[in-house]
Amino acid sequence: MMKVSSTRLAAWYAQMATCLDAGLSWQRAVETASGLRTELRRRLVDALGAGLSLDEALARGGAWLPRLDRELIAAGTAAGRTPEMLRRLAARHEAAARARRQVLAASAYPLIVAHLAAFALPVAVLMQGAGVEAYLPAVLKVLIPLWGAVAVLAWAARRRLRPLMAVLDVLPGIGGYRRYRALADLAFVLQAQVMAGIRLDEAWRRAARASGDTRLEAVAGKVAETVRAGLPVSLALAGERRSLPAPFAEFWENGERTGALESALAHLYRHFGDLAARRLAAASFAYPKVLFAAVAIWVAVQALQFYAGYFQQLEELMQP
Repeated sequence: MMKVSSTRLAAWYAQMATCLDAGLSWQRAVETASGLRTELRRRLVDALGAGLSLDEALARGGAWLPRLDRELIAAGTAAGRTPEMLRRLAARHEAAARARRQVLAASAYPLIVAHLAAFALPVAVLMQGAGVEAYLPAVLKVLIPLWGAVAVLAWAARRRLRPLMAVLDVLPGIGGYRRYRALADLAFVLQAQVMAGIRLDEAWRRAARASGDTRLEAVAGKVAETVRAGLPVSLALAGERRSLPAPFAEFWENGERTGALESALAHLYRHFGDLAARRLAAASFAYPKVLFAAVAIWVAVQALQFYAGYFQQLEELMQP
C-alpha cells in the first residue's frame, strides 16, 4: 500500500488533535478529520467500530503509516496525552515536508539548465545538415544518463542505502544536517518514550533506531547495559562525547538529576532541529551554485568542441 505523504500526515495529525481536544471519540475524529484518502479513513472507522483499539486499527490498516508514528501514538495514548503527541508528530512531518521542498527547489534550477543545454547544444547537428533523426539521439545521449543518475539517487535515498548515506555524511553542510537531524530525532523519540513511562533501555533502543545513525545505535547499546546494571544513563553518556555532543549528555544529566527529562529533551529537540535547519539552508544555497557551475563548464566544453569541429570542417572545405 502506498504511504501517505508527510504533508498529508501533518494535516491529519493536527486535525485529529483538534477533534480529540473537542471531546470526539476516536471513531468520530477519524470520520471528521481530513487529510487521508477516503479508503484509509473508511478502514480505520470500520476497525474502530468493531471494537479495536487505535493501535490495533492502525496496525491492521497496512504500511501506509510509518512504524515509528504508530509507536509514538501508542506511547501518547498510554500516557493519556494523545492530542499532544499528535501535534508533535504534525510538527515533525511539517518540518520533513519543508526540508524536502527546500531540497527539490534547490535542485530544480541546475536540472532545468542541464535540460535546456541538452536540447540546445545538439542544434549544431542540424546546422551541419543532419536531420531530426540525428538530432534526437544526440539529445537523448545527454538526457538518458541524466535521468538515470537522478532516478538511482532518488531510489538510493528512499531506501537509505548505506553507501549513499556514507557519501552524504562527508559532504560539507549535508553531513552536518544529517548529524543534527539524527540528534533531533533521537531527542524527539526519547521524549515520547519517557512521557509514556517506557523503560529507558528500550526507549534508547527505539530512539536510536529511529534516528538512522549507527553511532547513536552503538550508544544505545551501551545505555542498555548501564540501565540493566541499575546505573543512571548519564554514566554511559559521559564516555560517549565522540558519538554524542556534549550538550546532549549535559542536558540529559541535568534532567535526570532534577526529574525534568521531558523538558530537557524538548529543549534538545528544538536545539538540534534549529542547527539542522541552518545547515540545510546553507547547503541549499551553496550546492545549487556548485551544480550550476558544473553545468556551465560542461556547456562551455560542449560549445568549444562544436566550434572546433565546425571550423575544422570549414578549413577542410577551403583546402584545394
